[in-house]
Amino acid sequence: MSELEGRTIVVTGGTGSLGSRLVKKILNEYNPKEIRVFSRSEREQVFMAKRLNDVRCKFIIGDVRDWSSVRNVCLGANIVLHTAAMKHVPICENQPSECILTNIIGTKNVVNAAVEVGVEKMVFVSTDKAASPSNVYGWSKVLGERLVIEGNDMVTGDTELCCVRFGNMLGSQGSVIDLFKNQMEKQGEITVTDPTMTRFFITIDQAVNHILKSIELCRGGEIFIPNMSATSVGTLVEALIGDSDIEIKIIGARPGEKHFEHIISKDERRRVKVVSDSNTIAIMSRWIESDDYYKEPLFGNEMTSLNVPQMDKDEVTALLNEMEKENEKNA
Repeated sequence: MSELEGRTIVVTGGTGSLGSRLVKKILNEYNPKEIRVFSRSEREQVFMAKRLNDVRCKFIIGDVRDWSSVRNVCLGANIVLHTAAMKHVPICENQPSECILTNIIGTKNVVNAAVEVGVEKMVFVSTDKAASPSNVYGWSKVLGERLVIEGNDMVTGDTELCCVRFGNMLGSQGSVIDLFKNQMEKQGEITVTDPTMTRFFITIDQAVNHILKSIELCRGGEIFIPNMSATSVGTLVEALIGDSDIEIKIIGARPGEKHFEHIISKDERRRVKVVSDSNTIAIMSRWIESDDYYKEPLFGNEMTSLNVPQMDKDEVTALLNEMEKENEKNA
């Protein structure tokens, strides 16, 4: 029996790219008792309710910044999946106070509610930008991770809280793919900050599967990371435009952008384990005694988008095709 079957599940940010895909996957494959879609977008909730047309879905307007609404949506829930966040680096750089309210205060509210009402599991969605952060968004996610890990020390019952961390999600709302496609259609050119920059990339469905796997693996305090490949921004653009006669304009890095991303920092390396029989890495914040559950990793001091396998143009094209198939299936 799945840990989701017959359970009541809260998905914060449930109308977003990742949250809505999570909801659909759980409904279709895991037979939950109820899914509470928690978000502040009335418009998106109306559209999503019509698309899904499933009585197991309960749509609740609310904001993670508001403690009372977060606590209320968690009452009687078994599992909380916290995807709500401000995610765009430039916006977080320009409006750090808003980022703090959503990504830090909001996460603290979700953690406190999960612990107070005694849910079974809580999973927080983080980002590779939380490893060796250089911008407001990354720092907000670092503190979010710390708050989730701390939550395990506040538990008096059986609640277990963990994090997941992955790279850029291809095809999510406002993603670089959306930007590039819009520029190609309207301007006939693509603006690139620096084609030599490297990034980790993952499709939305891959991210969903990683989150669902983390529910099963969670024992409290881990940061789970899937094995991911990376590629340069230039290779991504080449795969996207194919043989099209599209001009590429280099505009330089934006404030807060890094040349490459860490997924595991040098300081975190000593706390890393590989989950046995799984394509997953775990950064351990607490000692969990189980020799058959975790094993030593095989990589060096840190894991970055420079020192992992690099996808070539053909591999990136295949990943983009997979993204398109996912989007068509979930339209």
